[in-house]
Amino acid sequence: MKYYPTYARAFAEFRQGLAGQRVVVIGHQRPDGDCIGSEVAMCRLLRADGLDAVCMNPDPVPRRLKFLVGDTPFFKRDDLPDHTRLAVFTDCADHDRSGIKVRELYPAPYACFDHHLSNV
Repeated sequence: MKYYPTYARAFAEFRQGLAGQRVVVIGHQRPDGDCIGSEVAMCRLLRADGLDAVCMNPDPVPRRLKFLVGDTPFFKRDDLPDHTRLAVFTDCADHDRSGIKVRELYPAPYACFDHHLSNV
């Protein structure tokens, strides 16, 4: 079932464009539930597609939200072993929300998925 048929083709193309890539799914500073949840969902989808995908945030996952992570590989910015992955941002209407250090590591994100109206 397609919930958003308007975006289905673009999303399929996005997924095809990642074939063979190593991906890092990045959220914003001081992550909240929609940040962690959207990162985990995207990462799990990409891993189901057979990609090497992990999540990363500039700040740790809050203790009260750790149950969302499960077995999804999740790193703090400084704990990710390498920064050569293709960046996909979630819940970041503005690239600056991820923090200056993350922006310096990933100056040109491959994609950004967000529910905020300011992300146009």
